[in-house]
Amino acid sequence: MGRPRIHKFNEQFFEVIDTEAKAYWLGMLTADGWIEADNYCTGLSLKDSDKEHVEKFMLDVGHGGVPVKKIKRENGREFISWTAQLYSKTMYESLLKYGIIPSKSLVAIPADHLIPNELRRHYWRGLTDGDGTITKHGKTGWTVSLCGTEPICTGLLRFASGNTVHGGFVHHDQPNLWTVRFVGSACPFDTAQLLYGGATVALNRKRILAETISEGERNSRWRSWPTKLELDAAFDRLGSWPAVAAELGTSSGGLWRIRKQLGYPVHQYNPERGRRGRPGVPHTWEEISSAYDELHSWPLVAKKLRTSPGRLWTLRKQLAPRKLEIQIT
Repeated sequence: MGRPRIHKFNEQFFEVIDTEAKAYWLGMLTADGWIEADNYCTGLSLKDSDKEHVEKFMLDVGHGGVPVKKIKRENGREFISWTAQLYSKTMYESLLKYGIIPSKSLVAIPADHLIPNELRRHYWRGLTDGDGTITKHGKTGWTVSLCGTEPICTGLLRFASGNTVHGGFVHHDQPNLWTVRFVGSACPFDTAQLLYGGATVALNRKRILAETISEGERNSRWRSWPTKLELDAAFDRLGSWPAVAAELGTSSGGLWRIRKQLGYPVHQYNPERGRRGRPGVPHTWEEISSAYDELHSWPLVAKKLRTSPGRLWTLRKQLAPRKLEIQIT
């Protein structure tokens, strides 16, 4: 039996998800909220600096009360949090329909498929505000991430990929804990725009970080996932894939994944462009031997052909295995 209520509120708030606020708070409760079966309590608790956000939740559901201050002491330190507690069987049963159950931390599943498509980004923003992070590393690098169960993390990755945000990946950190990360230059920017662009309900400190990513990207050459034509032009201008990766603000591995998605023959020897699409690498034994006759050194030949000695060895072995037995020194 529920506790007698002093303050009335909209108990049907989550019955139908048809507004930005409802979708957002459903995501936030999936991350940082809870429900209790014995007294039909719906709760949301955030740290001291986020008190205004708990007040915003109570205001949106029509509750006239104030959050409850709680103090936890651990290892000589004091931690303050603010909690909203709403007692309603109707709200409890509404949240059950969307996968919010008692003791959900290790079994939570996303409910975005039950939400109108145009409101799903607000749901995922609520989850990110609750269990996600937006962090800066280095001068220009950013990471947008979300921790949770595997269904939650793969759900956000699937949603982002379906909205042209490419480059994210899911990592299994430890048992029952997964993380989806959006890293690099364009990827965090696109993720921040997708989740926070034009939002009217968001955790203020994370909204500021999302806007900071967007502000920094206004002066960046790469404001979205590059096309194959743009990558080819960048390679012709810079002369190497590591240099292209540096300009993109991503790692060589990140650039490799982008090239793979764009259809580059990243694992195959292309006789027209050389190994892994590198222009300028000869594809006949006559051209290689001509370069050797000119320079008299295989390392110098490799440097001239813009490849490594190991890759040149593989190419020589493929094109002239019999001649190698005679010419290797």
